[in-house]
Amino acid sequence: MDTLFIFPPYERLMGIKVKTFPVGLGSIATLLHENNCDVGIYNAEVGMESSRYKYLPEQRANAFTNFKKNLHDDSNEVWQEIKSVIEQHRPKIVGITSYVSTSACVMKIAQIAKETCSCHVVVGGPYPTLLPQESCRHEHIDFAVCGEGEYTMLELSDFLLKNRGDLNKIAGLTFKSGSEYITTPGRDRIADLDALPFINHDLLINKSSTGSEWTTIVASRGCPHQCAFCASVPIWGRKVVFRSATSLVDEIEKNYIKYGGRSFRFLDDTFISNVVKTTEFCNMFIERGLHKKLSWGCLSRVNSISKKLLNTLERANCRSIALGVESGSDRILKTLKKDITKELVREKVKLVKKSRLRLHLYFMIGSPFEKEQDITATYNFIKELKPDSVNLCTFTPYYGTELYKVCVDKGMLPSVHDVSLYEDTGHHNKSNYFCRDVPQKRYEELVEMMMGLADSTCERITVKKIAARSGYYLKHPVAGVKKIAEKLGN
Repeated sequence: MDTLFIFPPYERLMGIKVKTFPVGLGSIATLLHENNCDVGIYNAEVGMESSRYKYLPEQRANAFTNFKKNLHDDSNEVWQEIKSVIEQHRPKIVGITSYVSTSACVMKIAQIAKETCSCHVVVGGPYPTLLPQESCRHEHIDFAVCGEGEYTMLELSDFLLKNRGDLNKIAGLTFKSGSEYITTPGRDRIADLDALPFINHDLLINKSSTGSEWTTIVASRGCPHQCAFCASVPIWGRKVVFRSATSLVDEIEKNYIKYGGRSFRFLDDTFISNVVKTTEFCNMFIERGLHKKLSWGCLSRVNSISKKLLNTLERANCRSIALGVESGSDRILKTLKKDITKELVREKVKLVKKSRLRLHLYFMIGSPFEKEQDITATYNFIKELKPDSVNLCTFTPYYGTELYKVCVDKGMLPSVHDVSLYEDTGHHNKSNYFCRDVPQKRYEELVEMMMGLADSTCERITVKKIAARSGYYLKHPVAGVKKIAEKLGN
C-alpha cells in the first residue's frame, strides 16, 4: 500500500464505543485514490469490543480516567490492533489526523509505524496547523501538513513515492532538515469545495467494525464567529467556504443508492448560518424525493433560528437540531463571546420546541471567569429549557484560543505549550479546574450536580424521542415497552 491514513483512538481508550467516519481523512484519501495512489483509511477510534459506558455526559466523564492508563499501556488491545494493521498493509506513508486532545495518541501511533515498517509519517489536522514545528519535534514524525490537506498531501505523495516536484515548494508543509525545521509558505484556502471528489467510503479498511452505512457529511469549512473557547478562528481565520446545494444533494443521493441507510447528520457547527444556502439545500433535497427516504440532523448557532427556517427544515425531514448555548449566565455568555443572551435563547428554544425537531443543547462549565452563581444559573437554565438531550462539557483550554491565553496569564498554564496537558485534561473530564474563583472542592460538588442533571435530561422520556424511535418500536414492541418501562423506573 502506498499510503495508510489513520484516525487515532481517543474515546475508545476510555472504553466508550463510537461509530463515526473520519470525513477529513476521507476527503484526502479519495483525492489521492483518484490520482492513482493505493490508499486505505483505518479508523482506530472504532473497534469490535463492546462499550463499558453509555454515551451520556456523566458516564463519559467517569470514563476519562481510563484514558491515560490505556494510553501508556503498550499491551492494550488498541495499540496491538494498530500495529497489526500496519504490519498487514506495510504502507510507504502513514498519515495521521492530529487534534490537540489526541496528540499523545498520534505520537504513539507514529512510533508504532516507524518500529513496524520503513515508512514516512505525516501528521495533519488542527494540532499541526496550530503548532507545526512542535508537531515535527517528535522523533518519529517526518512531516506536518498545515491547513487543508488535500493538495498538500497529493504533492507530498508525488514527491515521496514518485520523486516528482520540489519539497521546498510544497505549500503548507513543515519538515525537518538536519537540525532545523523548514516551514513553507501557507497554502491558500480551497475556494471551490465542489471541485473535490465525493468521499469514497470503500477506502475504509475496517468496515467490519464500523459498518458500511455512511452517517456524516460536511457542507462547509470554517466559522465566521469568534467564540473565546473555540479553536476555529486560529485554524480557519473566520473565513467560511460553502459547498453548493447541488454538490451536497448529489453526494447524499449517491451514498444512499450505494450504501443505503436511514439517516445522516451534518458535522458543521454552523450549517444553517447561511439561510439562503440552507433553503436551497432543503428545496433540492425535497425535489429529489430524498426527504421520504432519509432523516437528518444538524447543528446551529442560536442566532440563526427562525420559525420560517424551522418550517423549511421540517419539510426536508430534518429531525433534530443542536444549539450551542454554553451558559445560563449572561455575564459568562459575554466573556465567551457567544453574541447571545438568555432571553434570546429562551425565544429560539421555544420556537424549536413548537416544531417537530428534537432539541439538543450544548453547555460548558468551568471557564476561567465563572463563579458559583454562574454555574448554578446554568443548572437552573437547563431545568427551565427542558431540552430533549444535553451535552455538558467541562472547560478545556485549547491552544490558540482566547481563553487559553487567559489561563496562561492567570498562571494556570505554563507560558510554553506542553502537549502532555491533554493527557489529564479533556472536555468531559471532571477534574478540569480553571475557574479559580470557586474553591476546588466546591467546584467538584457543582460538577457532580451538573453531570447528574445532564444525564437525567438525556435519559428522560419525551414525545419527540418516542416519535424518533417509533419505527423501531413498531418492529420490536416488546423491546420498546421494556425500554420505556426502564426509563420510567429511573
